[in-house]
Amino acid sequence: MRGEIAFYSHAIEKGLIHREFRPLFGKSKLMYMLDLLEEYTEKGYSRSDSRFVGAVNVIRDYCEIHVKLGFNDQISWIVGRLSQFEAIPSTTVGALTLKRSDVLKHVKGSFSDLSNWRHSVRDFAAGDFDESRVEEALRISERTPSVCNRQAWKVYISKRALKQPILDIQGGIGGMAHDVAEVAVITMDNQYFGNVTERNQAFVDGGLFSMTFLYALAEQGVAACPLNADFNNRNDLRMRKLLNIPYQESIIMVIAMGNYSEESKVPVSLRDSYQHFTKVVD
Repeated sequence: MRGEIAFYSHAIEKGLIHREFRPLFGKSKLMYMLDLLEEYTEKGYSRSDSRFVGAVNVIRDYCEIHVKLGFNDQISWIVGRLSQFEAIPSTTVGALTLKRSDVLKHVKGSFSDLSNWRHSVRDFAAGDFDESRVEEALRISERTPSVCNRQAWKVYISKRALKQPILDIQGGIGGMAHDVAEVAVITMDNQYFGNVTERNQAFVDGGLFSMTFLYALAEQGVAACPLNADFNNRNDLRMRKLLNIPYQESIIMVIAMGNYSEESKVPVSLRDSYQHFTKVVD
C-alpha cells in the first residue's frame, strides 16, 4: 500500500505545481487516496509512517489552496473525510520553489549538495539553450559503471521536430512541456548481453547510466525531468518507428531538458529515511 500511497500523493503534488493550475483537479485520485488511507488505518498499519503522513499533508495542501481560491463548498467532502486524520502531524509537502541562482550555486558543491539540489523540473524557461552542456553531461556519463564494462547504452536526442512527438507518446508531462529544449531517449542494446542470467542487466545498467546523466545535467546547470518508458505495445512500436530504434534495444526512459526558470515549482517528494530501507544482516 505504501507504493500506491506514494504514487497518488505524487500525482496530486504534480498538479499543485502546474503553471496553468486547474482548480478541482484530480477528484478521482483524491477519492482513491482517501480510500487507501482509511484502509491503511483499518489494517492497523503505523500512522507515523512517512508516506502516510505525507499523503495526509498533500491532501491538506490541496484543501488549503482551494479554500484560498474560494472553492470551500466544492471541497467540503474532502475536508469532511480528512477530519479523521486531524491527529497526524504537519510536514512540508506539495510545492517547493527553487531559485535558479541557488540551484546553480549548490550543484557545483559537494556530491551531497548536488544530490539534494537535483529535482525533476517540469517548468522550463524559454530562450537560447546552450547545447554544449548536454554534450558535456554525456561525456561525464561515459564513466558510468556497467556489467563487465559492456557499455550497452544508446542515447537518441531530439532538438527540434521530434521533441513533441516523443513527449506525446510518453504522455507523462502533458501540459507542462512548455519550452523543453531537448529530449533524450535512453536505450540499451541487448546484443551486448550473453544469456538468460543477464536478462535484467539492460535495465540495471540503463538505470545507472540514466542516473549518472541526470546528475551530470544538473551539475552542468541543465534542468531535466526523467519520464518513464512504461509503454504498452502500441506506444513501444510508435516510439521505435519515430526514432528508428531497433528491436534489440530496450527503451529505458525519456528525459526532458531545458533552461531553469528564475523560479521553478517542483514537488517536495518526501523521501524515506535510509533507516527504513537498510537491514544489517550480520
